[in-house]
Amino acid sequence: MKSFNIILSILGLFVLGGAAYYVTTGETPKASSIVATQVLAQNANFTYQTFDNESFNNLKGNEAFAVFVHSKTCGTCAKKEKQIMEEITQFNNGTILKMDWDSAPTEFLKNYEVNKYDTFVVFDAEGNHQTIKGAKVEEVRTSVQ
Repeated sequence: MKSFNIILSILGLFVLGGAAYYVTTGETPKASSIVATQVLAQNANFTYQTFDNESFNNLKGNEAFAVFVHSKTCGTCAKKEKQIMEEITQFNNGTILKMDWDSAPTEFLKNYEVNKYDTFVVFDAEGNHQTIKGAKVEEVRTSVQ
C-alpha cells in the first residue's frame, strides 16, 4: 500500500506540473518539454542524444550539429539510427539531437521547413541551417565535424 501511495504521489506531481505549465504558457506540454535529455550514444568528441530545447539553444550559433527528425514507425529512420550507433567511432566531432516526430515542437518544424520524418536539419557554427530530407548518415557526419 505504501508503494501505491508513492506512485500516486509521483503521478500527482506530473499532473500538477503539466497544469502549471498550461496555466503559465497557455500550451499543452509536449513530451520533449518534460522529458530529460537522454544520451543515446557517445564517444570522446561526439554525442547522439534526444532533443531538448536547452541543448538546442546552447549548440545553435556555437558549433556545428544536426537535428534528426525521427519517427518510431519509420523503417528508414530506424536503419539510420542503427547506422549512427554502429559507426559512432567514425564521428570525430559534433552532436546529433534526435527529435521525435510525434512530439516535435510545431514551431521548429515550421521554421526549419520539416514536413516529414527522416529529415536532418544541419546547423553550422554560425547558426545557418540546411534541411535535408532523406540525408545519408555519411553526409550528416561530414557536416557536423
